[in-house]
Amino acid sequence: MSVLKNQLTQYLFIDIETVSNYRTFDAFYEANPRLAELWLKKSKKFYELPEYKDIHDVDNAIYFDKASIYPEFGRIVAITLGFFDVEMKKRLKVISSDNELEILTELVATLKSIEEKVKGKANILFGHNISSFDVPYIAKRFVFNGYTIPNLFNFSGKKPWEMESSIFDTMTTFKFGSFEIISFDLLCAMMNVESPKKVMDGSEVNTFYYTSEDGLNLISEYNKSDVSALMDVSIKLSELRNL
Repeated sequence: MSVLKNQLTQYLFIDIETVSNYRTFDAFYEANPRLAELWLKKSKKFYELPEYKDIHDVDNAIYFDKASIYPEFGRIVAITLGFFDVEMKKRLKVISSDNELEILTELVATLKSIEEKVKGKANILFGHNISSFDVPYIAKRFVFNGYTIPNLFNFSGKKPWEMESSIFDTMTTFKFGSFEIISFDLLCAMMNVESPKKVMDGSEVNTFYYTSEDGLNLISEYNKSDVSALMDVSIKLSELRNL
């Protein structure tokens, strides 16, 4: 693990929040039966889980709980980018909308703006589980919307070790060679960083989005707090001492 204080300005901190494309599976099936049938195949494994055994409307329940984690069946509603300026102050930009194309468009513009502000230095993505979730999700959503992938998120065809110089993933790093996965909330607790999970956690984003009048704003604030906590974790890692 190597996070040096004088290298913190090289990181672009990122986190996304996603929801299912439709509120219910029934609405999904009516709008796109072909894709809905493919979802039923994709989600087959969830029907064996104990929590869905006694649910009458199991198709809608599983779709609502699980579709958002798949870029083929979900969409992005919020992205937060963060970086340290030359004075080591946090700079955070939240991009949120019900219209995913607006988010992707603003993301490209924001990346260009950050590159100009830090003269291209913030070119290493920093996040929790971004190698397996955020980065490929963003890349696929650009493609599914009919647009090319920004270079910063385009790792198509690359091996995991070829991505190491471009991504710092705290989930991967804190495996330390094991198969044990650490949640971001637990990592924050262990590093004495304030939890960003006070209002909601990732599993509740879909519920807030579809059932709360102020859902998108609450999700945006949660998304921003996640990235702020990521930046605090990076500072803690840069302050590790030798014995």
